[in-house]
Amino acid sequence: MIRILCFLLLCSLFLPASHLQASEKKWTFMVYLNGDNTLDQAGIGDVREMQKIGSSDQVDIVVLQDHDSNNDTERHFVKKDELVTEQMGEIDMGDWHEALKFFQWGVENHPAEHYCFLIWNHGTGWRGRAPQPVKNVSYDDQSGNCISTVQLKALTEAMKAVIGRRIDVFGFDACLMGMIEVAWEMKDNLEQLIFSEEVSPNDGWPYNDILGALVDKPEMTPLEFSVMAVEKYRASYSGGSQGDSASTLSAVNCVRFDSFSAEFNEYLDFLSTKPDFYDDYLTAFTGTQQFYFPEYKDLPDLVKLIGETVNDADIKEKSNRIFKSLVNLNPVIAASGSTGKNLAAAKGLSIFVPKKAQYDSLRKPYLSLDFSKENRWDEFLDKLYYPQYPSLSIKSIEFSDGNDDGIVSPGESIDLKVTVQNQGLSQAANAVLTLSTDNPLIRIECQTAVLAEIPGSGEAVQEGLKFTVNSDSPLKQSLEVTISVTLDGKTSSQLFSMMIKSQFEVKNRVLLVTENINDRYSAYYVEALQSAGIGYDVWNVRTDGKPSAGLLKHYLGGMVIYFAPLGSYVADMDPQSLKAFLAAGGSLFLSGQDFAEKWKKLDIYTSYLHASCSQSECESRTISGCGDFTGLEFNISGAGGADNQSHPDEIEALAPAKLCLNYKGAGGAGLFVNTGNYRIVYLGFGFEAIASKEARLSIMNQIVKLLMPGAKERIEEMFLIEKQLATAPDDSSRFKLGDQLNLKINLTEKTLIGESGAGTPAKLSEKQNSVALKTVLDSVSQFQRSGM
Repeated sequence: MIRILCFLLLCSLFLPASHLQASEKKWTFMVYLNGDNTLDQAGIGDVREMQKIGSSDQVDIVVLQDHDSNNDTERHFVKKDELVTEQMGEIDMGDWHEALKFFQWGVENHPAEHYCFLIWNHGTGWRGRAPQPVKNVSYDDQSGNCISTVQLKALTEAMKAVIGRRIDVFGFDACLMGMIEVAWEMKDNLEQLIFSEEVSPNDGWPYNDILGALVDKPEMTPLEFSVMAVEKYRASYSGGSQGDSASTLSAVNCVRFDSFSAEFNEYLDFLSTKPDFYDDYLTAFTGTQQFYFPEYKDLPDLVKLIGETVNDADIKEKSNRIFKSLVNLNPVIAASGSTGKNLAAAKGLSIFVPKKAQYDSLRKPYLSLDFSKENRWDEFLDKLYYPQYPSLSIKSIEFSDGNDDGIVSPGESIDLKVTVQNQGLSQAANAVLTLSTDNPLIRIECQTAVLAEIPGSGEAVQEGLKFTVNSDSPLKQSLEVTISVTLDGKTSSQLFSMMIKSQFEVKNRVLLVTENINDRYSAYYVEALQSAGIGYDVWNVRTDGKPSAGLLKHYLGGMVIYFAPLGSYVADMDPQSLKAFLAAGGSLFLSGQDFAEKWKKLDIYTSYLHASCSQSECESRTISGCGDFTGLEFNISGAGGADNQSHPDEIEALAPAKLCLNYKGAGGAGLFVNTGNYRIVYLGFGFEAIASKEARLSIMNQIVKLLMPGAKERIEEMFLIEKQLATAPDDSSRFKLGDQLNLKINLTEKTLIGESGAGTPAKLSEKQNSVALKTVLDSVSQFQRSGM
């Protein structure tokens, strides 16, 4: 008898694995818990939830848990109220090979009839964090690594090879992974996939609820388990074990994707044959249930809205059929649950629905996904965003008013400049622009204009539309006009609104741009200007909007002051208007701790201010002068000033700019630019924070001297250009120098008028302007005769 038992035992060592697994447990539940990031404490809490249930005679629960510290990865066998833990050292859980190793270990040491493998971590859907657009889950802060969308395919293929069949259930306890693009990478290797369309609450899965149900009924099929997990999750965030939070979770039948692909592609192809409804499709895009990333939209809700939006019986019928394939008849989505009124339309599977600019930037990595290779969604987006025929829309509307102050006033004529964009690939010809309104305060002077040509994938600018505001129009009245562009019977329109206000009167050579002249920050600029004897005009952004390029040009020969005591103030500036002002020879005083952070990637910062940002939070608050400010030293903290500098910018000067102020023990605090055309003084801190009235006055006097040179200096600059003209080697050089001379003549004229006290060019008659210009030219001749 003993010999027989020994023989049977020996034979059992050589039985095939399938025979051994038949007597093994029903389920092994594996959690790849990457807490090596900001979620470590949440991970610890979830393991405690698992311990409330623990492994049973039919269910094993195992966890690989990485903490937010070095050399602190643990492998747990979870028992009720107990962990059997093995220390693993530091593991890079952003490496998909480590996930595979954990799965292999689980299969070898805890074989089962069914396997559920869960990745626990941050998630960002298919596109991930910049600058790597397809990194999407299991971010490991120690290594800086994570698992990409494409790597999920490699991982699940290798897992499938380990057990020789599809993985029963694969899940994500992570945000935003519930996308068809993510699922498609893994569909051939899984039975069921569980994930969330939206950002997941911090508590994640209710492990005690889900595992408790599994331990109670281990004979569950993978489908039954998935449906149960989704329902337990929904209930837990609807006043259940996790409280009340907005949430989504869904399970998809991966074996259904191949047949759905044929249906979906046929549907997309049919939609593409109906170009008259392309705008309706885009309208449906806008109204679809969206998630944390607004370009992630619910796919069932999208096809439902297309059917409801488009007035076409065939499209309605086909949209309804796709909707049923997703959620009703032998559905792709096996189960879906959501909580929170803002997620009521979430049905369980999202898709990438970008706007055109976003699609342009992400199209290349998107095309690398299996979903794009095997489906025609990207081709459908191509046809919407790059139609073969002309597709016109109004991109922008600008206006110029009678005195060019950027304000619509009673009695003024308003000229409109309309930019029309052609998103189609074909050229458009003879598109008609139309101006219309039903406002009795407006008299249309020119109602239509024709754009002769708008290139494919390009734009064209058209002027000529014009209206006049009645001279008796009351102030503070809103005016609305509609601009339409029509081509081949198809019209696109845009509403343009304005407010009637009093004309802005240019009285001085200096413009102070502020949100509110009565706030405590403006007071420091007003005090310094008045102490320096400088007259100034005030532009209030909050009441009058951003100053236009036309308005700023009234201050050529003087200077414009912008300052940003708070971050929001930077948004009050229009870089395009400033660049036009500088290109015309303007002078700008710019002050504030926020410009570097807000503007450092814009060309106005590097190519006009000629600055770069060393750091946006310099600790030093003591500043000393150099160059044109040599001898100055002051503080930017303390009661003598605004004391508002929480993060002044440390800057570097790019040629031709030169530093004029430095932080003590650190780098540049201010610079001066003189290109020979325009001039700028730029401070990386707020002028208002200078803790001394005397220092503020000294700096303001020096700024005025640098930015507002006198007529004598202006004429000297013109004479130097004339000398260069005489020896210019070719026509190109002469044309360039001629443009510079014309610019200097204009600036010198304005400077002479300002110094003579005659007012500003805007206030002078044409005759007076001619007299002023003659004075300038006579002065040039006088300098020539004197041999200068």
